[in-house]
Amino acid sequence: MTLVGARSTQDNVSLEMVGVPENEIFTYRAVIPGETEVYLLLLQPWENGTIAERLIYPVNIAE
Repeated sequence: MTLVGARSTQDNVSLEMVGVPENEIFTYRAVIPGETEVYLLLLQPWENGTIAERLIYPVNIAE
């Protein structure tokens, strides 16, 4: 799989709000059939890149 895009969205947010949760949307393109995994890491740069959360999603790509 190849990552082809990423974007963020926020619901009902005014510009004055700080620390509002975001939704991250990642778009991938399947290259060949098979099985793989997508690893997502939530990093906290203010804590020297400490990994706050690690998610692993299995993906099955069919023909």
